[in-house]
Amino acid sequence: MNKYWFLVSNVYKDKIKSKSILVSTIIFMMLLSVLIFWSDIQDKFLSEEQVKIAILDNSGEDANRYITSNEIIAFENTNKNLEKVDADIKSEKYLAAIVLTLNKNGVLESELRTMV
Repeated sequence: MNKYWFLVSNVYKDKIKSKSILVSTIIFMMLLSVLIFWSDIQDKFLSEEQVKIAILDNSGEDANRYITSNEIIAFENTNKNLEKVDADIKSEKYLAAIVLTLNKNGVLESELRTMV
């Protein structure tokens, strides 16, 4: 009986110390974690809520009418000053802001402002 337990303990130690057991255990734990947290992962990557982008039109040309929202992006016209729009971006009310202005030649220019 003594030889039996010696044999079992040696086989057990050899199998536990092998790399394949370690790798398969890690893969199993990762798969189990994905299954447990699947709803959180899905919410993070497959969010269906619209992204809000502020439109700040300083051009005086009413260029907002050419920008339309869809089911993914919601453009929202605002009359706030630039500092308040930047604060809204930092507080995550908006993902970004598009600032429309006219240059010296009367050409419409746009600036995309994000939280960088």
